[in-house]
Amino acid sequence: MQELDGSIQNVEAKIHHTEATLKDLRKLQDQIATKTVERSTLFKEQQKWYAALAEENEDTDEELKEWKTEFEKRIACLESQISKLEREMNDTETKT
Repeated sequence: MQELDGSIQNVEAKIHHTEATLKDLRKLQDQIATKTVERSTLFKEQQKWYAALAEENEDTDEELKEWKTEFEKRIACLESQISKLEREMNDTETKT
């Protein structure tokens, strides 16, 4: 009888331990679910940031190309003016 009582207590202790472990595992599962949602949200937010940054970089590249083209036009115009002035100087020197 005492053996049976000891066996029952042993089984009850195992049941209690299993229930506690199960409770802990459920808490961990909830924490994992929460962290997964957080991670997913952060990942989506990061993807939005990357997309915005890529778009901003594209805009900047286009703007730089426009500035380069405008700069090249100004240089060509100034070179033309310099050539014209050099010719006028040469003509003036030749006439005198």
